[in-house]
Amino acid sequence: AAGSACLMEGPDSDDSEFCWSGNHDPDEDTEQHCDKCESCWETIASKPYGVSLPAGAPVELAPTADAIACIYLQDDPRIMLVLDRSGSMAGTRLVDEKKAAKLVVDLVETGSYLGVASFATAAGAGPDYALQTIDNAADRTAAKGAIDALAASGLTNYTSGLDMAHDEFIDVGLDAANMSIIFLSDGKNNRPLPDPDLALYDKLDELVADQIVVNTIGIGSDLDIS
Repeated sequence: AAGSACLMEGPDSDDSEFCWSGNHDPDEDTEQHCDKCESCWETIASKPYGVSLPAGAPVELAPTADAIACIYLQDDPRIMLVLDRSGSMAGTRLVDEKKAAKLVVDLVETGSYLGVASFATAAGAGPDYALQTIDNAADRTAAKGAIDALAASGLTNYTSGLDMAHDEFIDVGLDAANMSIIFLSDGKNNRPLPDPDLALYDKLDELVADQIVVNTIGIGSDLDIS
């Protein structure tokens, strides 16, 4: 602890502590000495940081480094289709939405994860098609069947659909490098009360925190793009 130099000696020094007045730069060749003509601790104590000058050489052991936890992200894409089935989607809009969603099912690479969640006044008790790997034609047919089964009714609760999708990512594991939601809707978020938009923003913050990207696709001419 009472060494003859400090970390200001430069990259070739083995020292890992700041010098004090008793061991400051004996050969007067550090940047600290050239600039301040005093020890590092004297400079630190002179600043308005509330730090006191040490009484002598450091005597404490160096702190133990914290353990480093490495997370290896999976490279398989994980995609949740979140589909609006509220009453305003009845007719051509729902038909167009289903076509677009099924196109995604066709295009997703084999081995990728895909799931479907729909919403109206609320989401269902569970996903329409649970997030899982698409391994063969039968898996794609099952996903498309879930999409085709959607019927339009009720109000519009964006948060419930996003919440369902979020739960699916959590259940599978938030350990993928590519997690995304493809969100399709035609109208304005109007549930849950009393503040639909506040609930939506809170949910979006949660998705951002978990590094889940939300891509939106609008359907129809009376979209609320705010």
